[in-house]
Amino acid sequence: QLSQIVVHIHDEKESGELFPSVLLSLSGEDGYRNNSISSAGGTFSFVDLFPGSFYLRPLLKEYSFSPAAVAIELESGESKVVKFLATRVAYSEYPVLEYNTFPYMPMVSQGFPTSAGDSASLTISQPKEGVYVEARSETKGYYEEAATDNMGISV
Repeated sequence: QLSQIVVHIHDEKESGELFPSVLLSLSGEDGYRNNSISSAGGTFSFVDLFPGSFYLRPLLKEYSFSPAAVAIELESGESKVVKFLATRVAYSEYPVLEYNTFPYMPMVSQGFPTSAGDSASLTISQPKEGVYVEARSETKGYYEEAATDNMGISV
């Protein structure tokens, strides 16, 4: 008889909002792999599983999970419930660019709060391929950089 694993993901703040979809990576014996996306609200069921040993790991940008992963032993016909607690550890910021007097030469420097309680600055210039984009926290020393594609979008 086949088995199943039911996954529930909860936000530590329990704000009542639907939790975003999470990538759930399930691996098992004999090279078994199943990467699935939970529903908004953080639930998913892996069904029709053969008995055996499995390893389950949730993944979502800007979140950490407790536990980070879990080992599961399934018997024939068994249904196991696994719960993860999600904690937001980072935030993305997408500022609106304001153009200066030079054509196609935007420049913006914007401050925004971070999860660490300080503020960070984002400086962007020239929306063309290969342009340097930098995000820096003034008080905590965090630093991130990227380049832009040919549309000026950070990649």
